[in-house]
Amino acid sequence: MDLLRRVIGEASDAVNKSQPSEVDTSVVSLAQVVWERDPFYRERLAHAPRNASQEEAPHFVYSGYLAVGETKVAVINGEEYEVGDRLALPGFVLRSIHPKWVVIAREGGGNAIKVTLEEEGL
Repeated sequence: MDLLRRVIGEASDAVNKSQPSEVDTSVVSLAQVVWERDPFYRERLAHAPRNASQEEAPHFVYSGYLAVGETKVAVINGEEYEVGDRLALPGFVLRSIHPKWVVIAREGGGNAIKVTLEEEGL
């Protein structure tokens, strides 16, 4: 029992005396930073060419539809959404889902965009 107490005491002393390395300190500080965007998300949106008189227009791909009971799910740019969800592209909300099209609008109003279903192989 004395040996166990001595080993535990030595281990506790070693832990209390040790200082984190520079790398450990850096990793911990970076882990606490609020990320502006998800570093693992790869944006798959194509944008129209920008003219001086034209705002950059996003390109949405509606590629899937699922309805289970009252719940409808749309696959847009590879992500699943329900009505009212904010899209991955900031400033856009899914307003309605239909088997052959969805309606996407800017948050706070503005023009709505009707996007038709793109079925693979057609």
